[in-house]
Amino acid sequence: MALIKIPLELQEMRVKMVEYLDSHGVDQDDYEVTVGYRLADKLSGFYPYQIDVVYHDEPDVTYHYRYEHKFGKKRIALRMITPLEPNFDDYKHYIP
Repeated sequence: MALIKIPLELQEMRVKMVEYLDSHGVDQDDYEVTVGYRLADKLSGFYPYQIDVVYHDEPDVTYHYRYEHKFGKKRIALRMITPLEPNFDDYKHYIP
């Protein structure tokens, strides 16, 4: 049985997300972060890390991020917010 090595450890990806939120003035006690890795996305040419953030004061909303790395740049990018609302102003923690 072959082992598949995940390029970046999930914990390291979580740290990158916390650093990103910290750089935007968000307190670590205000949210929970979960990180997953999808090999199928990687094999399809998509970003394999799924990073979800749920804030304690907005528990019914999930902010979905991805870790992008292309053209020598690496960054955290907001992918989607669920549930979908017609206006980003409806979300308390939207970071443009």
